[in-house]
Amino acid sequence: MARLILQDATILDGDNPARRGDVVIAGERFETVGRSESRPGDRVVSLGGRTVMPGMILGHYHAGYWNMGLGNAPLGLDAPAPLQAVRAASNLKLALESGFTGVIGAGSPNGIDASMK
Repeated sequence: MARLILQDATILDGDNPARRGDVVIAGERFETVGRSESRPGDRVVSLGGRTVMPGMILGHYHAGYWNMGLGNAPLGLDAPAPLQAVRAASNLKLALESGFTGVIGAGSPNGIDASMK
């Protein structure tokens, strides 16, 4: 099976200080973190020191809220339930693209308490 090797990464794992090394992924599993040797068929991606870290988890998330910011923006709670559900899905996609691999729903109207694990 071909492996993915993320070479020359800054590794932030939460257990050790940030360090440079490689991350080897075989299938859906991390095989090694540290130094590695590539094999024929491996896909090697040089990260040039870019950071690799586990996904973050957000422990209080209102997926159905809309247009949140620093001001007193409307939360979108008066929108029809189907629209709120679509907004929740969009917000979860944004959270995932921002590095969160898990969110714990903290409630929204109409029983829309979207979470991802």
